[in-house]
Amino acid sequence: MKVMRNLQSNCKYALLITIGLLVLSLKSKPQDTLVLNRNFIGLMATELLFVDFRLSYERKINPTTGIKLEIGYKPDFTNFTDATKIDLGHQPTAWCYRNTTHWYYISVAYKYYFNRDKTLYLSPEFFYKTLSADHIVYTWGISEGGSSLTNQYETRSMSANMLGINLLVGKRFAFTHRNFAYGFDLYAGFSLRSKRVHTTIYGRTTATYGHDSPPRQVVIPSFDKPIETTDHFIQPSLQFGVVLFGGW
Repeated sequence: MKVMRNLQSNCKYALLITIGLLVLSLKSKPQDTLVLNRNFIGLMATELLFVDFRLSYERKINPTTGIKLEIGYKPDFTNFTDATKIDLGHQPTAWCYRNTTHWYYISVAYKYYFNRDKTLYLSPEFFYKTLSADHIVYTWGISEGGSSLTNQYETRSMSANMLGINLLVGKRFAFTHRNFAYGFDLYAGFSLRSKRVHTTIYGRTTATYGHDSPPRQVVIPSFDKPIETTDHFIQPSLQFGVVLFGGW
């Protein structure tokens, strides 16, 4: 439960980091001269809070144009693969796919730097992401009344494929030492993705306990035949983040 609460709070920390770096950058002195560094290696700082490792390479063709390739990987959290061992006397917490899946990510982006110092950019980005989780226990609260809580439990496997586009606007804050540049990008924008999810449910049960009940283990009976479903979603979302980079 403690690990879950820490992970859920990471999104708040990511937003605070972004705001903090923006405030610091507004107080920093801009570069007096523009140095054209053509190669940049980036690390997505905000995704690191979710143990999602994303590295990028950007090649600047000229001062206004760049092409970026990004790859990413997130391992699953073994802490979350079995939700039957949680303390049922506490508020039920969903075991979400973000914690139980592992995934791979790849994207290609075009970046157009449009201001005089070539630090503001627009970037359409196309991405593909694949996720999978094998025989995890997924749980969520279905009712709460008086002194009792009721959770539903399912044993599931899941695989998903996503295709999408991000439309981003960003600001690059760069510092130079001789011919080496370093700094960070702040970006925000809109994302639209097509998501296809295949789910197999092997068993299901519910459990009701009081707020003061001691921790117990839930037994999930298996179906004679697993239930398989395939769903397709079109999902819009907002994006923001911080990328640390070095260039030469």
